[in-house]
This record gives sequence, structure tokens and C-alpha cells, in this order.
Amino acid sequence: MNDKVLLSIAIPTYNRAAFLEKLLNNIVFQMPGLWGKVEIFISNNASTDNTREIAMKFKEKYPDFIKYNENEINLGYDRNVLKIISMAAGKFIWTFSDDDLIVEDGIKRVVAFIMGLENKNIGGIIVK
Repeated sequence: MNDKVLLSIAIPTYNRAAFLEKLLNNIVFQMPGLWGKVEIFISNNASTDNTREIAMKFKEKYPDFIKYNENEINLGYDRNVLKIISMAAGKFIWTFSDDDLIVEDGIKRVVAFIMGLENKNIGGIIVK
């Protein structure tokens, strides 16, 4: 685990390139001031559409903050989620479905909340 990365946004995906692109645009728009504290981790579960191309476009633009994994075979949803969680570097992990979106300033609010918990022993957080 990288002590510098506070939050890993983990996105397991399979054959939903258009949704993934919309989500990544939504996240990147909210990232100014958060780079270094937040990473984005995409795990492509052997998609047969252009998911790889979409993910790589963002990874090339933000190579230090977007991490990418591609499974050679489809592991199924649960194992893909477990894989992405095991590879994420953040102290906290926020999983997203590839068709989710985040409300405006949602990432900043979650990061601020987590930073307020710095000296507390927290194992899980549910954000409403």
C-alpha cells in the first residue's frame, strides 16, 4: 500500500466502453487538487468491445494516476472486484460500477471526510 494514496477509485468493467468513458470523464473533471491523494484503477475483465482503447486513452493522458489491468480471461464479477481491490494502492478503496456517476464535488467530499478520520481506526465506511 502506498501511504501517499489516500483513496483508490476501483472500477471493474466488462464490455461497457461507452459507460466507462462517461464515468472516467466525470471523475477526471473532479480531480483538480486531488491528484496524488486519489488514484483511479480500472480492471478490464476480458472485454471484447473497445474498453481497452477507452481505458488506455485516459491512462496515456494521466499515466501517474490511472492504473489499468486487463484479465486474459473473464474472471466473473466477484473475482474481478477482488483482483482490483488487491492491486489498488489506496488506504481506502471506493468501488464503482462502470455505469455509475459521481455527484459534483463528491470525490472532494469523500476525501475530506476520510482525512478527518486520520487518527481513527476505521475498517469500512458507507457513503450515502
